[in-house]
Amino acid sequence: DLPAPMKVGRTLQLLCPARPGVQPRTLVDAGTGALGSPGVSFDGKTVYFSMAQDGAPFFHIYKVAADGSGLTKLTEGPFHDIDPAELPDGRIVFTSTRIGYFEEYHNPPSRALFTMNADGTDIRPLTHTIIFDNEPEILADGRILMLRSDNFFDRGKVETMLHAIHPDGSDGYTAVGD
Repeated sequence: DLPAPMKVGRTLQLLCPARPGVQPRTLVDAGTGALGSPGVSFDGKTVYFSMAQDGAPFFHIYKVAADGSGLTKLTEGPFHDIDPAELPDGRIVFTSTRIGYFEEYHNPPSRALFTMNADGTDIRPLTHTIIFDNEPEILADGRILMLRSDNFFDRGKVETMLHAIHPDGSDGYTAVGD
C-alpha cells in the first residue's frame, strides 16, 4: 500500500536509435535510490519521471532533457509524487499523497491526481479521493484515464476501475469496472 512507481529501477536509459545492437546510454542514475514511471513529452524533448534519490524518504517528480542535460526536481515536500504524464496544454498530471487523506480501512496515505505547470509551479488537486488514483495516461482526445482502486483487506477484495476525467477534473466517470 505504500506509494511507489509501478515501473521502477535505478537508472533511466536512452536507446537511440532503438534497434538491436545499440548500447543504451544512461540519462539519470538514482544511485542507491529508485526511479520509475518515465513519460516523454509530446515533442520528445523532455522525460518526466519519479525518483527517490539515495535514501530519500519520498518519491518526487523530476524532468530531464532527452540528451540527459538539465536534470530538474519539480516537486518537494513530505509526499510521494509519482506517475507523471504531460497534458496537451503542457501541464503535468501526476499521482500524489499530498491530498492529505488516509485510506479508510488500514490507513495508508490516499493517492489523488494533481496537476502542475511544466516548471513545477501551481500544483493543484485534480481528484479528491480517500482511496487510490494511480497511473494517469492521456487519451487521444485529451482526457485522463487512470486506475482507481480500493482495498477491502478483511474480505480479501480489491476493486480496480479504469476511471476517466477531463484535464480540469470535470465529468469523471468509470470507463471499465463496477
